[in-house]
Amino acid sequence: MADRRVEVERFADQMEAKLRENDHKNGWKNCTVHWLLARLCEETAELVESFNPASAGQRTSFAIAANHLRCAAEALDGFGPYVKVRPTATTRAEAADVGNFAMMISDITEVLHG
Repeated sequence: MADRRVEVERFADQMEAKLRENDHKNGWKNCTVHWLLARLCEETAELVESFNPASAGQRTSFAIAANHLRCAAEALDGFGPYVKVRPTATTRAEAADVGNFAMMISDITEVLHG
């Protein structure tokens, strides 16, 4: 395998550190896709709020966007018992896109805040 980009390595290190912080939990292997998608929305809401921490509880664009994501999380989690999951040929590529954009945000914020 070719050498990895330094940005990917840094992001992978951050991901591993977060996973190790949660080693005391049961992991994700037995989680439903609906629950994982809901958690993705919740974590994305937290990411949005991290750019404007004062927005918590205020009607700023950051707070409104985060609220929409939390509503999406509730809806996704609520469908879990009723909807059969059918990943498509593009599911893994789209998951990689989400990870890549998260890595890009991590990278530029590291540059900005060292």
